[in-house]
Amino acid sequence: MFSAKRLWNLSSFFGNGRSARFICKSSKLTHNSVLSYMKYAEETGLSKASTVYQGTLFEYIIQHTLSRHGFQLKRCGGRNDRGIDLLGTWTLKGLVPVINPVAISCKCLNQALGPLYVRELEGSLSARPEGTIGILAGQSSFTDAAIKTLAGSSFAMAACGVVAQDLNSYIYQFLWNEPAAELLGNLRVCQVHNTSNSPPPVTFLRS
Repeated sequence: MFSAKRLWNLSSFFGNGRSARFICKSSKLTHNSVLSYMKYAEETGLSKASTVYQGTLFEYIIQHTLSRHGFQLKRCGGRNDRGIDLLGTWTLKGLVPVINPVAISCKCLNQALGPLYVRELEGSLSARPEGTIGILAGQSSFTDAAIKTLAGSSFAMAACGVVAQDLNSYIYQFLWNEPAAELLGNLRVCQVHNTSNSPPPVTFLRS
């Protein structure tokens, strides 16, 4: 069990500080969403069994899934991406809306995500503006060591577990650390129980 002061059960992270060059993919590309990428793969004959297809599709799945929770994200890539797959903002609704910058690393892996991926994201955040929330998004679980590393990080970070089902994907877990909690304020995450999904999805609430 981790202290509630060290780890919060839900939301995301944001940015502040130093500038860095991230290259976002041009809007002139033939795909920019889950459906358009599926169509692109069919037209180009890209194998759905390839790691390129599965990894890129997963990035779009994360983009689509988080967009339902106030995220506005753009897929990024290239030599200078520093391991970041999605960049954008997260708008927290409430009496006084809060907009936070986010940098997201997507891991389309079947095995549990360990502390190595948390440390990689820390390295990426060191080149992002201060106040940026770094989110590690995966379709598998996070090891205890990964959660402990995230909880002890000085960077605002969160772990996001997603059930990947194309357009029917959803968040089932969201954990964040103390630096992220300072940015997220009174944000809460709640399970949605009136559903047949297993594990059940979660949603975000803010008073």
